[in-house]
Amino acid sequence: FFRFQQSLVLLCALMSSDWQKLADLWYRKREVYTTKWNDDPDMLHLSVVAGAPFGGPIATVRNEHVFQPVRGSLKPELQIWTCAGRLIASRPWGYIGLLAMGWSSHERLICVFE
Repeated sequence: FFRFQQSLVLLCALMSSDWQKLADLWYRKREVYTTKWNDDPDMLHLSVVAGAPFGGPIATVRNEHVFQPVRGSLKPELQIWTCAGRLIASRPWGYIGLLAMGWSSHERLICVFE
């Protein structure tokens, strides 16, 4: 009985480290891939960001209301990223007065201006 109790305590300790209970089911979060967002941690804080639902693409554009150091080109770009932080596409951004960005249910980027 003592050996079983020790095994049970060890099992519970292992399960509680990365397993979570939801109702009567146990689950754990696994890392599926490493993200590339760590390469430039300030990029998301200095940009207007819109993420599509269900792990879809993420759109970023320079936030014109935040003072930022110049990096690379002076012309802002609209950039589309995977949720892992890999750049999919970019194009010049020639608009001003962006209030918000979001994605439609058909995964079209919608931008609202002043």
